Amino acid sequence: FRRVLFRSRQGRNVAVVDLSRFRVRKQIALDAAPALVVAHPAKPIAYALAPANGTVYELDAATLAVSRRMRAGNIAVEMRLAADGKALWILYRDPPALVEAPLDSLKATRRIRLNSAADGFDLSADGRAAVACRQDKTIVLAELDAARVERTIAWDRSPEFARFRTD
Repeated sequence: FRRVLFRSRQGRNVAVVDLSRFRVRKQIALDAAPALVVAHPAKPIAYALAPANGTVYELDAATLAVSRRMRAGNIAVEMRLAADGKALWILYRDPPALVEAPLDSLKATRRIRLNSAADGFDLSADGRAAVACRQDKTIVLAELDAARVERTIAWDRSPEFARFRTD
């Protein structure tokens, strides 16, 4: 059997849909509206991000329930799965930081502090992050393993997002 998760920005839940019957199996209630759902690379688990309360929820596909949660800030922007599939990186606006949460513990470990609130980020295959900060018109390049900012690039415009390209 196959299932898919849908987020609902209007409601504070994630819908689990059975694709073999095209029916909603269950609505998983959260404390705040989810904005993004990311699947675990190997297990029947997904992670939902609720930006308004800065919480990442682990959703278990077997029990159709929240199994764990973590919060490392007040307001989150987005999250991405690390290239090795072993951790999530979450971008927080309050306080401004990029935070690592290994999937095995789902506890905040490394934290890269940012000078201003950020609006988007991306991860590279070689362990770096690019963070777009509209407020101060910068792109921050960070080394994930060392949990440090490598370089800050000033722009004449306000960047809304940053992406690494393979070419």
